[in-house]
Amino acid sequence: MLINLRDALMTGKRLPYDAEVEYLESTGTQYVNTGVLIDTSTDTVEIAFMPHTETSGYQAYYGTDETGNGQFSLRKNTNGNNIQVLKNTAVSAGITADEKWHTVKVTPNKAIVDGVDIALTQSDAQYTKSLMLFARITTADTITAYAKCRIASFKIYRNGTLVRDLIPVRKGTVGYLYDRVSGKLFGNAGTGDFVVGPDVVPVEYIESHGTEYIDTGVVPSGQTKWELDVMFPNVNGFRPMGTIATNPPRRFVIARELVSTIYSISFGSYDNTQKGIDSGIRRLCVIDAPNFTWSIGARSGTFTEGTFDISGIQSICLFVRKRNSGYDYLNDGSRVYRSTLYTSGSRIQDLRSVRVGTEGAMMDVLTRRIYRNAGTGAFDYGNDLKYPIPAE
Repeated sequence: MLINLRDALMTGKRLPYDAEVEYLESTGTQYVNTGVLIDTSTDTVEIAFMPHTETSGYQAYYGTDETGNGQFSLRKNTNGNNIQVLKNTAVSAGITADEKWHTVKVTPNKAIVDGVDIALTQSDAQYTKSLMLFARITTADTITAYAKCRIASFKIYRNGTLVRDLIPVRKGTVGYLYDRVSGKLFGNAGTGDFVVGPDVVPVEYIESHGTEYIDTGVVPSGQTKWELDVMFPNVNGFRPMGTIATNPPRRFVIARELVSTIYSISFGSYDNTQKGIDSGIRRLCVIDAPNFTWSIGARSGTFTEGTFDISGIQSICLFVRKRNSGYDYLNDGSRVYRSTLYTSGSRIQDLRSVRVGTEGAMMDVLTRRIYRNAGTGAFDYGNDLKYPIPAE
């Protein structure tokens, strides 16, 4: 393996950190001041976080609480472990403090929690205190409701433009949030130290041995486009990735064929297999359901399906084909460089190959969430690439 070049340059300057990490974890005494005064009529915030299981007391994963404006926060309420979105008035987020990763996006009009829309009808406000992470601030400048949680990313948009894009990093052994907009480090303004997650390093690819796979969690629809940067081995055996329903038959699969060493794409209720270039070569393969088109490298074509019925279909998987009865045809020797999924033209997941410590995995660069091996064994991975891990 190559030594990772941690002095990677960005805009002609050395990055102010030594490594990007999976998360920063607060123990109940740390917080970060984002330096942004929230205006809920124009601003959108987005967080990927893991709440620790707690049974009592408010915990604000982000927040500001001002007399006259009310509270803008994401919190666990004082009774039980239910999590609420607050835009002046508390609304259930439909999740609990369960020590699982969640994504919450709060816009001027609604909240989106793990992809589910939640209505927000409260009046807008312009806050005079900066938004805090891992806690909330009051009108009296008191920091309260310290949270115990992990944060993988936090973003603030104003009228659609990013004003904060915070990712967890370390400098030496100290954890910070690095703002990819300003290029500045935001450190702990509380006491004690953040727990720093393992280093996350971009790599060329991850490679399976026939026991590893990744479940993207995304169920395709007629509005799904899938771009898979992949290399199948030039050896015998069927090596599919994607999803299939058997009764009735529905397919959303990119594969290396069983009886020949070529790429294929299967889509819809019929096996519309399109022949591609010989295996053993890295290719970008695309299923574009809204336009009923496919491509494998420079080759492209059109599916004969008139509609795409998703009944019975499962989530898309890498290194395996998921079906309603389980999984089949685990891959060995296949390499995945990148997997990108779109819905109605919008990118909803962008997985890049990384290593977390010495563990091969994939990172969704939109949320910074890590997708680990859901099978057994361990992925191999390619050479280390330079920081920063791309945001696009």
